[in-house]
Amino acid sequence: MPFKKGETPAGAKPFAPGKSGNPSGLKPGTRHTKTLLRELLSVALDRENPITKQSERLTAEQLMHLGQIAKAIDDKDTRAYEAVLDRIDGRPTQTIANDPENPFDGGGITLVFNTDKIEPVTSEAAMQAIFDKFKDG
Repeated sequence: MPFKKGETPAGAKPFAPGKSGNPSGLKPGTRHTKTLLRELLSVALDRENPITKQSERLTAEQLMHLGQIAKAIDDKDTRAYEAVLDRIDGRPTQTIANDPENPFDGGGITLVFNTDKIEPVTSEAAMQAIFDKFKDG
């Protein structure tokens, strides 16, 4: 029987206000998923290095990194190449075209964030104020 948005299904018992579905939380000794994944990634395995084709003792994490690099090289996979570079350098800034308030040539806009309030600064006056602040040191 399909449920309709905004309606409580027959027999459902919603939680009382301020109450959780798991008031006791995790059981003592339960390990966090990140901890488990880090342990699994650190397991050493005897495998073929996908780049050198030599048998080596590598961690699961190393094998995953090497596999991504090998995919970029062997398959000429540009997405794999981008993923490797993004992991190293971070994703490049993207521009939005056709903004009439854009202070830069070419019709694109670069978003600049101030640290007090995370909000885009797009006007030419605001950009000049930021440049002046950094120029004066």
